[in-house]
Amino acid sequence: MQSKNSHNYQKCDWCGKSPTKIHRRYHGEGYCVNCYKTWFILKTCSLCSEKSRLHKKEQNSICEKCKRKQLCIRCDKSALKDGSNTTYGRVCKSCYQNYFKEKKQCDICLQFNRKFIKDKQDPNKIICIICYRHTVYKTCPECRKYRKLITTEIGELCKKCALDNKINCLRCNTIMSPSCGKYCWSCYWLNKAEHDIKLSSYLFNSKEVKAQYLDFNSWLALNYENNIASMRANKYLDFFIKCDDLWGGIPEYEILVNTFKPFGLRKNLVVVKWLCASKKNYINDVVKQEISELCRIDNLLDKFDRDIPICLNKYHLYLLEKLKAKKIILRTVRLALQPAVEIMFKNNLKNEEIINQKQINNYLAIKRGQKNTLSGFISFINESYGLELKCLINDNRSTKLKRKKYLEKELFELNKLSELSAKNKVRWILLATEYFHNITLKNIKYCYEVEGEFLVINFNFESYFIPFPF
Repeated sequence: MQSKNSHNYQKCDWCGKSPTKIHRRYHGEGYCVNCYKTWFILKTCSLCSEKSRLHKKEQNSICEKCKRKQLCIRCDKSALKDGSNTTYGRVCKSCYQNYFKEKKQCDICLQFNRKFIKDKQDPNKIICIICYRHTVYKTCPECRKYRKLITTEIGELCKKCALDNKINCLRCNTIMSPSCGKYCWSCYWLNKAEHDIKLSSYLFNSKEVKAQYLDFNSWLALNYENNIASMRANKYLDFFIKCDDLWGGIPEYEILVNTFKPFGLRKNLVVVKWLCASKKNYINDVVKQEISELCRIDNLLDKFDRDIPICLNKYHLYLLEKLKAKKIILRTVRLALQPAVEIMFKNNLKNEEIINQKQINNYLAIKRGQKNTLSGFISFINESYGLELKCLINDNRSTKLKRKKYLEKELFELNKLSELSAKNKVRWILLATEYFHNITLKNIKYCYEVEGEFLVINFNFESYFIPFPF
């Protein structure tokens, strides 16, 4: 006999009796026996014309047999097997699970989800399918498949690998787990690489580029593991396709760096390594540096989205004339433009607008080290527009506070990084020494050592302690 604690004994949604046996559930509402007889009367089904107990308030009612024969209201597929009746109509199992099932809150991630699993140890605990996979499923170290692992004598393995039914790889004859398939992990990637290379080789019109592409993949196979070599074969395919379209072969380094730019070549660094290793190309550091500087200048001017202020454009042309006359080098052009672009961009100056003395003072209050570099731009503005602007660093209280806030902001951003590069480590030392001790170490020889949780900066026979973030 069913106990009153069973799920069938609940409160009737119509008469309010509790606990009472729920005889029928309809549109999410429970009906006891008496309420069922009251609300569900013998009526003719609108589809099959047979008598059945249907809700007396509904017109054109359909019996349960006809409902099961209906197609899913969402995907129009059969909903006869494992289908569900919703307030909107009949839906198939797949649509019910993904779109109509009630969302429940996961006890681990606290997110609402329709797909969940009840914990076997604690039936009241609800775990969403994502959390379940993260906690239960892992990568098997034997077959590299993402599966549910079991504990064995040699560690955690999937069920197939734990059975110890070893087979031989069809290619290298290595003993392996049957869950790996026909080939071991290494041979699987080798087969994939050979297949991808064969298909990709049909993309080239030039026999020379095709031969170079095959040579590059042979070099990858010798210097990298099979899985890495396979993935990189596809990664650098676009480089060879572009060379095939433009030149029908791989040109000299000067042409490559002018076309791809230094950043583009950095993306294809493995190809460049292969070119150097196979002595197919020679890297010209001078050309590389010049192109790099040109790209950095273009990036500076691109901040204005083709709406470069007139005074800044004039200054750029003035610097290019000096470069043409060989009075300065390209790096000097980039260094001179950098503070000029920054001060114009931060103050949102456009068209014929020119900086004023207050904007210069505010900029130098934060970027004191840019005084000498900015002075060239200010001198050009004064000569071109008949102004008397000055590059002055005021050591008043407000200026010091602005500088302090800037240092604090920069130190905070560096501290957020999980790991500091060599460049950022030097930057941390310079900023922290100025922030905590008001000492500028730029262009000063110093050394440091680690002492507990601090860095000890030594120069001029004095020691200064700063925090140690790396």
